[in-house]
Amino acid sequence: MRRIVSRLCVVLFSVLSMIVPGALPAAASAAAIDAVTCSSYNWSYYRYFNRSPVISPPITCTVSGGVAPYTYHWGYAGGDPNIQATNVSGNTTSFQRGVGNGGYWVATWRLEVIDSAGSTAVSPAVTVEFEWETGQ
Repeated sequence: MRRIVSRLCVVLFSVLSMIVPGALPAAASAAAIDAVTCSSYNWSYYRYFNRSPVISPPITCTVSGGVAPYTYHWGYAGGDPNIQATNVSGNTTSFQRGVGNGGYWVATWRLEVIDSAGSTAVSPAVTVEFEWETGQ
């Protein structure tokens, strides 16, 4: 009996959708994220001796495709583990590191994006450099 009722429901829904267009909700087809594009793939902090540092502007990444809203996570991908993203959960970030008097430090970061349908994409690598020259 249960099988008969189930088959009747399937037939009824099929007939109803042919007679009354739009009577049944269309299945949502979620498109995958096409790309994650960043304003730059290099970010740097450079200081020479006692002069003010030259700091790159924040990196902003945009998403094409997928289903908004998006969730963002900047992830460390290698290099100096003391370099940190200032905004790990946004599409825009700068970076920070304690710098001593003289030194060069580099790390690689990537932005992972997840859309509301669960599709995931990762940005190309962003190279982050900190340099302080002592002038000697």
